[in-house]
Amino acid sequence: MTGVGSAGSDEPNAVFVAAIALFLGAFTQSALHWTRIPNSVLLLLWGLAIGVGNGTYVSSWQHVSPGITFWQEIDPHLLTSLFLPPVLFAGAYGLPRRVLIRNAAHEALLGGAAVITGTAMTAVAVKFALPYGWTWPQSLLFGAIAAATDPVAAVALLREVNAPEEIRVTVDGEALIDDGVAAVLFIVFQESHPPFSIFSYHSLAGPAVGLAFAVCLLAWLRFVPAAQQEAVLAATLMLIAAYGCFFVADEILMTNGILAVVTLGMALACSGPTTNAASSDNNDAAKQEALHHVNIIWEAVEFVANTLIFVVCGMLIGGWVYRAHRMGGPWTLQGSDYGFAVALWLLLLVIRCINIAVLWPLLTRTGDGITFTSALLTAWSGLRGIVGLALALYVLIDPAIGSGAYRMQAFYFMSTTLVLTVVVQGSLYGPLLLALAIGEQASQEDLSSGPEGVSKEPTGQAGAGNWASAVPNGCVALTVQENGAPDRPDHQGCPSQC
Repeated sequence: MTGVGSAGSDEPNAVFVAAIALFLGAFTQSALHWTRIPNSVLLLLWGLAIGVGNGTYVSSWQHVSPGITFWQEIDPHLLTSLFLPPVLFAGAYGLPRRVLIRNAAHEALLGGAAVITGTAMTAVAVKFALPYGWTWPQSLLFGAIAAATDPVAAVALLREVNAPEEIRVTVDGEALIDDGVAAVLFIVFQESHPPFSIFSYHSLAGPAVGLAFAVCLLAWLRFVPAAQQEAVLAATLMLIAAYGCFFVADEILMTNGILAVVTLGMALACSGPTTNAASSDNNDAAKQEALHHVNIIWEAVEFVANTLIFVVCGMLIGGWVYRAHRMGGPWTLQGSDYGFAVALWLLLLVIRCINIAVLWPLLTRTGDGITFTSALLTAWSGLRGIVGLALALYVLIDPAIGSGAYRMQAFYFMSTTLVLTVVVQGSLYGPLLLALAIGEQASQEDLSSGPEGVSKEPTGQAGAGNWASAVPNGCVALTVQENGAPDRPDHQGCPSQC
C-alpha cells in the first residue's frame, strides 16, 4: 500500500529482506544439501555476503538496501525480544524428558559452573593476550559476552547423523542454561551494585517467572478440551507463553528473560504428555495426534527463527566489520586484528577443553557419565550465537561502557568468534563424527531397539495411537512412560522432512 506516512519508512523493506532470508533458508536446505555443510553455516555465509554487499553496492540495491540497513542497525532489545523466545522455548521443549532428567547434573555443571570459570579464564586471556590495554572490568565484561554458547549448528548436524541422544541433550541443554548465566554475569559486570545480590536476583527470579507461566500453561493444556485436541490452539498458547514469559521477566521485573523461557520449556518437556488417563481411547488418540502436530508446528517455528537469526547475524557482522575498515573513528580495523581474532578463537577452544577437564571427575560420576569421545564432541560444540552477539551490540551502542575503541573492539572480536566457531567448527563436525564413528554406531543401535528397550516397528506398521505411526522413516520418535503410555515424541534425529 502507498499513501500518507509510507515514504521514508524502512519497515516494509525490512520485511522484504526477511522474506529473502527465508527464501535463502529454503533454497539452502533443498538445493545445497549435497555440500554436506550444515545449513547454519551456509546461512551465516549468505548473511555475511549480504552485509558486505550492502556496504559496497548500497546505491544500486534500491529497496533492498534500506531493509538490510534496518536489520544491521536493529536495537539489541528488539533483536533478543523478537528471536530468543521461540528459539529458547523450542530448544528446551524438544529435549527428551528421560535423558534431560538423567543428565541434569551435566547440564548444570557445563551451563553454570563452567560459564563462571570460563568467564574468568577468558578475562585473563584477553587482558594479557590482546594488545589493546583493556582494564580488568572491561576484560571481565567481554569474558561474560564470550561465555554464551549457541550450538544450533552442532545440534542440527548431530540430529542429521543420528548421534547418541545423550550428547545432543547435553550440548543443547548446556547452551540453553549458559546463555542465561552469561547474561546474568554480563549484568553483574555492567552494574555498580553488589554482585552477589544482582546474581542471586537474576538467577532466581527468572526461573520463578518461567515456573509460574509453566503452571498456568500446563493447567490450560490439561484441563481445556479444545487445547488438547486442536494443535494450532495448543501451539499458539505455547508461543504466547514464550513471548509473555520473556517480556514479563525482562521488561516488567527487570530480571533474566532467557532463564525464564528456558525454565518454561524444560518444565513442559519434563511434564510429559498433556492427556488425562481417564479419557476414552478415541479422545486419547485425538489428543496424541494433536500433540504430534504441535511438535511439527514448533519445528516450523524453529526453522523460521533459526534461519532469520543466522542470516541477520551475518548481515550485522558483515556490515559492521566493513564499516570498521572505512570509518576511521576511534578504532580502525587493521590486518593484524584478524590474526588476534584467530588467536582468541583458539584460546576460547582451549579454555573450553580446560573446563571439561576440570569438571571431569564430577561429569564421570553423574548422569550417564562421560567418555573421551563425548567430551571431545562437547568441547567442539562450543559455538557462539545470537546471545553473545546481542550482548556485544549492547556494549557497542552504550556510550557509558568504556571508550569507543573498546566498544568496537569487543563487538569485532565477538563477531569474529561467532563466525569462526560456526563456520570452522560447524563445518568440521561431520568429519569429526565420521572419524569417531558416532553416527554409524548410533544407527546400528537404533535399528536394533528403540528408547528404553522398546523394539521399533517399520514405518507405516505401527499400532493405532502410536507416535511412530505418523512419523517418517528414520525418526526416533517413540518414548515410553513408566506406565507404558506413549510419551511426547522426540524429534531429535528426524530427517528434514519431519
